[in-house]
Amino acid sequence: MSKNQKRDKSIIYWNMNYRGKFKRTLWFIPIVIVLCFLTPYFMGGFWLFYDVILIVILIGQLVYTYQKMKLEESEKTQHKQENKDKR
Repeated sequence: MSKNQKRDKSIIYWNMNYRGKFKRTLWFIPIVIVLCFLTPYFMGGFWLFYDVILIVILIGQLVYTYQKMKLEESEKTQHKQENKDKR
């Protein structure tokens, strides 16, 4: 594996491909749910605004990484097909 190829699993987020980033984002769903229930105890009257922002960011990140993952997969299959056609 060359240095430019990224992996599904890595400790460092930036060394992951979009499939790995999407999986890691999915793991954050339970954490966000717990934070949404705990924020009223720590934020006072400001908690609803914080929860909405947290959920919007999570959904935005899920959508973005899912789209990039699908694009990355289609480019990978297209590249494999081109290599197969060259032979």
